[in-house]
Amino acid sequence: MIRAFIFILLPLLSIGTYGQGGAVQDSTEVFISNIRAEYQKINSSKLRVVDAEPQDESSEGGEVKKYYDGKRLRKIVADYAGAIGKTMWEYYFSGEELCFVYEVAYTYDRPMSGHVIKKEENRYYFRHRQMIRWIDNKGKIKDKSLCADKAREILNDKDIR
Repeated sequence: MIRAFIFILLPLLSIGTYGQGGAVQDSTEVFISNIRAEYQKINSSKLRVVDAEPQDESSEGGEVKKYYDGKRLRKIVADYAGAIGKTMWEYYFSGEELCFVYEVAYTYDRPMSGHVIKKEENRYYFRHRQMIRWIDNKGKIKDKSLCADKAREILNDKDIR
């Protein structure tokens, strides 16, 4: 009787434990889905645009635009040019919190040519000031161990303070 009980209970406990590990992954997917919906909402809204002073140094200058829904900051676009390329960051906010960053860097074939030979994109997803996912240029999810340093770098960017 006890042996039969163990044979029934053990597989059920294994399923419960497996399900809990999946719950963490599932909740991250829910957060990512919500962030993507917020991204769509922000980009489809009529927002008030304010030119801001670029805070980062760039050899060829830059521009920063802040997008507001009323008084609420929803998006920042920072575009910086250099001699051998340019980089653009889009920062998205949900409430008062950064939720998503899209980064695209263009490399020129020679200084100041404007002829792009390489384009690299990165996508960073945030929840409560913690990076929950980083998708690199190849569409691959970066290892979580790399996220903390990159998140700190992004959150300390002068353009979003």
